[in-house]
Amino acid sequence: MIAFLGRIAIVVAVVGALVAGCGGGGSGQPSSWAGATEYDAASQARSAISDEALDPKSPAYGKKLLVGDGTAARLPDDGRKAWRIGFTTLDGATSDICMWVWVSKSTPLRQTFTYSVGTCPVAVGS
Repeated sequence: MIAFLGRIAIVVAVVGALVAGCGGGGSGQPSSWAGATEYDAASQARSAISDEALDPKSPAYGKKLLVGDGTAARLPDDGRKAWRIGFTTLDGATSDICMWVWVSKSTPLRQTFTYSVGTCPVAVGS
């Protein structure tokens, strides 16, 4: 039984190493940033923006937004790593709303994501 469990651990370690080596393929983005992949951060943003659209205190209140691009960035207030997720409107225009998403707590079986919503920074030269 112990030998069998040992083989499972090795298989899990090998699969984990292979998966960790994948991602970021040519996109110029790191495969993992702020404790998460761009995919995971965008998935969290997709879920959170629905709640934000219903919150009168949110800058996204009343807006119908679709998840756009994700960029490895830093939080505006303290410089911690976070994914900055952009949004588009239903007619395809770029929204001025951004969401910063990061992992605030991580265990082997679960990640807790935290996010902040605000106005996107203005690009230099625009």
